[in-house]
Amino acid sequence: MNVIRKMFLSILVISVVSGCSSVEKYNEEISRLHNPEELKKDVDYAYRKLQKLHPDVYWYIKKDSLDMEIQRLKENINKPLTTKEFYKEFAPVIMNIKQGHLSLRVPRKRQTKKEVKDKGRRSSPFKNVFFQSTEDNMFIKKTHDSDSTWIAGAEVVRVD
Repeated sequence: MNVIRKMFLSILVISVVSGCSSVEKYNEEISRLHNPEELKKDVDYAYRKLQKLHPDVYWYIKKDSLDMEIQRLKENINKPLTTKEFYKEFAPVIMNIKQGHLSLRVPRKRQTKKEVKDKGRRSSPFKNVFFQSTEDNMFIKKTHDSDSTWIAGAEVVRVD
């Protein structure tokens, strides 16, 4: 029984230590500068995967147009960028595909278990609200919140 207890304790310690280090590694990775060649390879990789795995990549955009946007993006990457800076360059290209189910997530710093415990999880007041926008207006499409101040179909005029 003693051997099992020691094994369990060892596994627990290893997972706690590696969990913290993986958060640290992730945070270091998204904040470090990536060289332009590395970023261009990432663009090529993402585009190949998109072409291979997405069922209708060219439904709303012509292949030539998307190819030009990808090429323009790669030409504009001429200095080292952080992950977040790269996201700001890459996201508009992906948005031009105009597929509603296709998205990129903004890279954010992760919290360690201790930070979560000390500060608590941060939560957005908009996390249960879905918006729809037209050229000039934004509306609440639907809400999964019990708060009665959110009304589906209401126009968003300003955010305080």
